Amino acid sequence: MREAILAANSNHNGNVLGTTNMDYIDFKIDPQDPGPHTINLKAPLPSISEPVFIRGLTQPGFTDKPILELNGAGAGAAALGLRITGGASIVQGLVINRFSSHGIQLQPPAGAGTSAFGGNIIIGNYIGTDITGAINMGNGGNGVEIFNSTDNAIGMAPLLLSGAGRRPSKYIVSTAAGGLGNTISGNTGYGVHIHSVGVPANQTTRNFVVGNHIGTNADSTAVPNASGGVIISKADGNSIGSLDARNVVWRNNGHGVRITDGASNNIIRGNYISGNSMPGDGAHGIFIDGGAKGNRVLRNFIGTTIDGNAALGNSADGIQITASNNIIGGTTEADRNVISGNTTNGIHLYGPGAQNNQVLGNYIGTNAAGTAPVPNVTGGVVIRLGASNNAIGGTTAAARNLISGNRGSNVRIDGSGISTTGNQVLGNYIGTDRDGTLPLDNTPVPPNGILIKGADSNIIGGDTAGAGNVISGNFDGVSIQGPAGFNRVQGNLIGTNAAGAAPLGNAQHGVNMVGIVNGTLVGGTTAQARNVISGNDRRGINIEGSAATSNQVQRNYIGTNKDAVFTASMGNGEAGVRIVMGVGNLISTNAISSNLGLGIELVSGGNNLQTSPVLASAVASTGQIGGTLNSSPSTFFALEFFTNPVCDPSGRGEGHMFIGGTTVTTDGGGAGSFTAMLLNQFAAGAVITSTARDPTNNTSAFSLCIVAN
Repeated sequence: MREAILAANSNHNGNVLGTTNMDYIDFKIDPQDPGPHTINLKAPLPSISEPVFIRGLTQPGFTDKPILELNGAGAGAAALGLRITGGASIVQGLVINRFSSHGIQLQPPAGAGTSAFGGNIIIGNYIGTDITGAINMGNGGNGVEIFNSTDNAIGMAPLLLSGAGRRPSKYIVSTAAGGLGNTISGNTGYGVHIHSVGVPANQTTRNFVVGNHIGTNADSTAVPNASGGVIISKADGNSIGSLDARNVVWRNNGHGVRITDGASNNIIRGNYISGNSMPGDGAHGIFIDGGAKGNRVLRNFIGTTIDGNAALGNSADGIQITASNNIIGGTTEADRNVISGNTTNGIHLYGPGAQNNQVLGNYIGTNAAGTAPVPNVTGGVVIRLGASNNAIGGTTAAARNLISGNRGSNVRIDGSGISTTGNQVLGNYIGTDRDGTLPLDNTPVPPNGILIKGADSNIIGGDTAGAGNVISGNFDGVSIQGPAGFNRVQGNLIGTNAAGAAPLGNAQHGVNMVGIVNGTLVGGTTAQARNVISGNDRRGINIEGSAATSNQVQRNYIGTNKDAVFTASMGNGEAGVRIVMGVGNLISTNAISSNLGLGIELVSGGNNLQTSPVLASAVASTGQIGGTLNSSPSTFFALEFFTNPVCDPSGRGEGHMFIGGTTVTTDGGGAGSFTAMLLNQFAAGAVITSTARDPTNNTSAFSLCIVAN
């Protein structure tokens, strides 16, 4: 072996990738013995400095697996299996194990640039296992290390076989025997390490890792790499996986794939990344940190079996990102990741470095069909501790994530004292199946749909077309726990199916605000900002706590379908809106109807128990509504009027359709009278109700009903 490499090195063919002058190293060890055969090295092999094709599959007896082993146990300290410095070389059909350093290292010669010394192909080898591929005989470093080298392929996809450019692909023996992927398992370091040393990151680029088993073998036997599956550090524009040749990155003792140290514009595509673990904090399926940006993660199964129907969780998050400007998924079905079955969260955006990331078009917590739960145990998507300005979903159906079936909150935004702001959750189905017609959680107490805890100025939905989420089949649809301020909940269907036409309720409240929660806007002043909050088992909106102040509930449909049609089945199971203790909460221009409790309920001093108007008359022919208000003296009040198909059984009515308003100022004794002119706004026989609002937005419950003449 040593002499063959030296002979190839001495034949200076010129380092031109794809040259027809490439040398071959073929094998014919004892042709009468079917093998396997072992070459026991007593010293390190020389570096390969000229293009060569090492063809292990030429050994007589080869059928479908490597039978020729390079055993480095006796090669000495710091010995590598194969070091290729000349580029344009191919290694196929070897078993490379027990070297004290890396199994294979691809690098340029010392002092050389990178561009002329890449283009190597490593295919059909076992690197770090015994000759069966099932027993750990790992190398002491990484299975394959690429540094300062470009255009290398570790494994080979059919797409690459026919590609032009800098890969000598026309020399590949592409037969079923031996396959094109490698088994890279059992090594002390990583399975594959791609990095730059002393050169810019863009000089270690266009490397492909495709179609390999990393941390396991073809029979799914665990042969873990001790540090993790694949790591890319300070290297740009590399690809892990491909459209037609998935890597299986399973059961490593470390993260499945890590991108770090500023590595940018890399693609992790079409892999199975599951069952990776390590002591302590656990292993993520994919970990993007260290300022790595512009990376794409798409078309992977992360935390599941190969069919996507059962859990094979990574021991921490499916994906954790502490860096910025990365994209998880995409806007075509082919880009979708299935991120389910992981021990903690599906996706975790963590820390102040996690900015401007996008999560698009994924299934998170479900099977591959989006029809059954495969839960991530702690939560679906978690944004916390300073992660800001990230987008979960988008305004088109193609950008929609399905985030359902998780054991913790399907979406959680958690500041815990660190500014976590500007995140937007938009256009997703949260708690339902893929069609938005059925709840997906099958546990007695489902998780919250969206939990905002200790975080300010985030947006759930939005006031543009397509921004609203479907949030149904959860515990609370949206739970906001203080301290939290100035969050917006807009344009969503909360408690209904995706058509907004039938109940698909959350088991508790549609929107639940508890504790120091202020400045929250639920709805808004435009039709597109309107939420439909209906069909929930308890209240449509619950605002609770002495410090739950200055929140606004505007122009929503609460207890109706999306067309504001009065339908008993769409009502929430208790009050439409309930306020406990908190003051200064605005409830304005909503359609509140069909709820089993009061339309608006004030409890324990909520909104200062603002008194309601007393209606005396409503005359359809003139549009006049008259009455009185007894409240705080010498105070200006805004009144709103509503029609209803029927009066609430309590006699207080709700407020099915807003028809207009007027104002009244009380005298020194707190009394005031009013006449509103609302011509052509109601008909004879309509049930009329009203609310009153003081200057600090304390809004009353609905008045007693009267019937218009």
